[in-house]
Amino acid sequence: MLMLISLNLSPAQAYGLASVREIAIFPYLSPQKLVQLYAPLSKALTSQLGHPVRVVSAPDYTSFMERLRQGEYTLVINAAHMARVAQLDYGYLPLLRPQTDLEAVLLVSSQAPYTEISQLRGATAGVPSRTALITQMASQMFQESGLEPGIDIKLIHHPTHSSAAMDVIQGNTQAAVISSRALDQLQDRLAGKLRKLTGSSQISGTLPGRTAPIIYQVSPELDKTSSARLAEIILDFANNSEAGRKFIDQFGYQGLRPTNHDDMQSLDPFLPALRRQQGEVRH
Repeated sequence: MLMLISLNLSPAQAYGLASVREIAIFPYLSPQKLVQLYAPLSKALTSQLGHPVRVVSAPDYTSFMERLRQGEYTLVINAAHMARVAQLDYGYLPLLRPQTDLEAVLLVSSQAPYTEISQLRGATAGVPSRTALITQMASQMFQESGLEPGIDIKLIHHPTHSSAAMDVIQGNTQAAVISSRALDQLQDRLAGKLRKLTGSSQISGTLPGRTAPIIYQVSPELDKTSSARLAEIILDFANNSEAGRKFIDQFGYQGLRPTNHDDMQSLDPFLPALRRQQGEVRH
């Protein structure tokens, strides 16, 4: 009862929030890095909900989406286009998004002579998973510069953004395309070794060059009152507490805000390629 009184929740609401035991994060970085980055949020939710809330992920994007399909997760931090699929196909409800947008960034060695994308003809570039939003942006960047992926430039898919970047440092590839947020989080490891050649926001095309980096979502099994309370807890932590602002600053998000209809609908151009990739993996 002490937990119910401290949170001003009814027994039904408390039961709903009692199901929030994990923060499931899409696997854009290594599991160790994700646990490190999201530990402050895990700690805040553990304190507010009165029970442990741990950070979890999956080996790759495909298995992460399969776990969503099976309803394994209650609270999810998802790649934006995957969040749209989870909303439309599995009923996951969007709650929050960062104030800032995400773009794809093309990285090359600091010592490399490249000054424009077209000079990468015949090169090899590391990109995230085939289903990643950044990979779609990368393909558009290359195509707009006259390079057809798989023909004029070879793409190697990596399980994480960090491994794609490290391959350039190790001399295995000539370039990597990762998210601007991942670049911010990897600055200490990449400083002086890689440089940004360009970004997707500088390239015109059918896909948006910038979009929401991530979407906080909840399972359709979580009742509306509990969902609203959970969003309130996360917003208050991220925007109003010192620990929360420090947590958000490491991503360059400048705070969180509720999602709206336009946020989600703007992701639709990314869905055809994502669905094709999902179908190929299943078959």
